Amino acid sequence: MPHGQKDSPSSSGKGRTAAFGNTERPEALVSEPEAGAEIDPLIGRVLRDTYRIVAPLVEGGMGKLYRAEHLRLRRPVAVKFMARTLVTNPDALARFRREAEIISQLDHPHIVHILDFDATSEGEPYIVMELLSGMTLAERM
Repeated sequence: MPHGQKDSPSSSGKGRTAAFGNTERPEALVSEPEAGAEIDPLIGRVLRDTYRIVAPLVEGGMGKLYRAEHLRLRRPVAVKFMARTLVTNPDALARFRREAEIISQLDHPHIVHILDFDATSEGEPYIVMELLSGMTLAERM
């Protein structure tokens, strides 16, 4: 599949890349935990009766990106969680919220579509976006 295209054959997402992380081969980014390694508590969790977290994709400085499934629509999505170390930082929370609000207003073939923004019952903010395939900007460079 060409760089940056969605998984559907009628893709209008030509050229877009995910917020961070390579989603072309998500299975290659997910490995079995090593003996004694901590199991990710988000795997299998359902957010707001809508999004089931399936697998981690990549982790960055501001958070972690997961592959998820929209349960009612049966379509894959990406869910970006803010890093737990930043959740108590009001400036970081405001930036995360602005990211969701501003990007959701944009409609451009090179920008990922934001589908939802919310927080878990424990107060962990997350952004739901379309799941794209392709390479990261770092890989492209």
